[in-house]
Amino acid sequence: DDSDDEKHESKVQQRRLTFVSVDQQMWRKDQVWPCETCGKVYARKFILKNHVKEKHNFEKFKCSKCDFESSTPQNLRKHRVLIHNTGKKLICKECNYFTIVSARFKKQKLMHHSLK
Repeated sequence: DDSDDEKHESKVQQRRLTFVSVDQQMWRKDQVWPCETCGKVYARKFILKNHVKEKHNFEKFKCSKCDFESSTPQNLRKHRVLIHNTGKKLICKECNYFTIVSARFKKQKLMHHSLK
């Protein structure tokens, strides 16, 4: 009986160690991703990619109505909707909150106005 319990506990301990090692590989503190342009360091590769796209992307998306430039087409779209009133702007009739992202609008309505 004791040997079965010990074997079971050993297997459980091995699983725990496996999960910890997988976790450590995913969240290794010694793994860093430096930006080759400015030297900023990030813990995740996808965050570095977003940084490079936002800060160092040489392709600029220009607004046709003003001098605004963006490094991403999404930011240019937001600019056009919010500044030049093109496209769909969602406005809450209860509190004047506005956004161009329908998921954010639905979340705001649910969080702030669902209890009324």
